[in-house]
Amino acid sequence: MNHFHLYLYGPNNGPLPASFDQAAARLQETAGCSFEPDGSFGFVANRGQERLFGMLYDAGGVLQYVDLQGQVSLGSWLCVLAAVVGEKCDGQLVVLQLPGRVLKSLQDFQCENWPPGPVESAVLTHYFRC
Repeated sequence: MNHFHLYLYGPNNGPLPASFDQAAARLQETAGCSFEPDGSFGFVANRGQERLFGMLYDAGGVLQYVDLQGQVSLGSWLCVLAAVVGEKCDGQLVVLQLPGRVLKSLQDFQCENWPPGPVESAVLTHYFRC
């Protein structure tokens, strides 16, 4: 597991396909996740070995982007990702990786951080192709 810090954007660097309220409700239902009304949240799994912290930023009724940083397994990442954007992650989401400000597709970010082995390939293939 590598530590990362990124901004998650929707297709074409635009808003994400979810509202603040939708993402908040899903995050509150996610095991291991603590959500605050200001949009900040934390996720802890595997007895504290996996941690992810985030902040939702919205305007105009939709999420503009999400600030995410931490160190989690692929399964935990996909759980939090689904909570933020919903079940349909169509592979067109964009990541601005920090601190270098490197813009890349969500698929590329995932494949770089969780190189496809037998388990990862099966999980990622369900969501995206590497």
